[in-house]
Amino acid sequence: MEGCPRVGFLTVTTGALVAVYVQRFSPEIGQNPKLVFLICVLFLSFLITAQLMVPGRVLLPGAE
Repeated sequence: MEGCPRVGFLTVTTGALVAVYVQRFSPEIGQNPKLVFLICVLFLSFLITAQLMVPGRVLLPGAE
């Protein structure tokens, strides 16, 4: 439970870095809402899959 704020911080930081990278090197992606939605879905599906694959982790810490 102690690592939860750190994981949240890393998730937000990674998402921000991806957004900055896309804006810097492929600004046309930010103009297409379908592509932005696709990137968000892929990012969230990666996070959910990683959460499910870690043994002994609960999906929602603190919701016991």
